[in-house]
Amino acid sequence: MKIQYKDTSILNKEELTTLKTISRDYNKKFENHHNILDLMVDIKIHQKGGTRKRYQIIILSQDRNFSTNVEDWDLSKTLHKAFKKIISESNHKERILGKPSRDRLKSILLKTKGIFKK
Repeated sequence: MKIQYKDTSILNKEELTTLKTISRDYNKKFENHHNILDLMVDIKIHQKGGTRKRYQIIILSQDRNFSTNVEDWDLSKTLHKAFKKIISESNHKERILGKPSRDRLKSILLKTKGIFKK
């Protein structure tokens, strides 16, 4: 799996090392999820006249099945939130893919009720 970064020039050296280490840790976790291919991490900084920065992290998967948009004041906290959200979306999608839709379940139940009544 490959993680691409968009617009990392706005980060200083400390923030860049934080980004690389956290994404490397989550890259190991993503190896278990086969439906996540390549990710693109987009980082935006919102700073309105003050000294603090508000980070916005947008993560998109290559096939556009998963996406997150997370904002917070701390970069590492924001990255953890975004990557955990991608993992939870992946787990949810894996559970849903194997199950039939509700309409199909209703039609199967109606057919079996008719068979057992006769």
